[in-house]
Amino acid sequence: MDDDLVQFLRDRLDEDAAAAQSAASQEGGGTWEVLRLPPMDTPSVCGRPQPGEYALPVIVDLDDHERAAHIARHDPARVLAEVDTKRLLMYQFENRGNSVRGSGQSSTGGVWDSLLRMLALPYSGHPDYRDEWRP
Repeated sequence: MDDDLVQFLRDRLDEDAAAAQSAASQEGGGTWEVLRLPPMDTPSVCGRPQPGEYALPVIVDLDDHERAAHIARHDPARVLAEVDTKRLLMYQFENRGNSVRGSGQSSTGGVWDSLLRMLALPYSGHPDYRDEWRP
């Protein structure tokens, strides 16, 4: 597998983690929740620094509860957990995938190659993404 793809994934995961950490620090916590705030009783997404505490709303006056719930579900804590999981998968690729394929082969092939290509697919809109990486 192309070392450029591995570096591309590392860079995107670093960007995702930095954005999530920034949002968590600016919006009062890594966990978000949907609340209905007066006076209009519209769904709003609020950060939660500690259980039972709420920060200022992250996003207010959303047009529907489902949209607010979707935004809250993808809060910074979840994004950071997903980044950690993807980094663990890449670690497994680098430390186990290479030993599975043997040192004589020039590419990972098989499941490891497919795994990296699939991990990169959500970033296909990024200007550095290469069409040759598509699964």
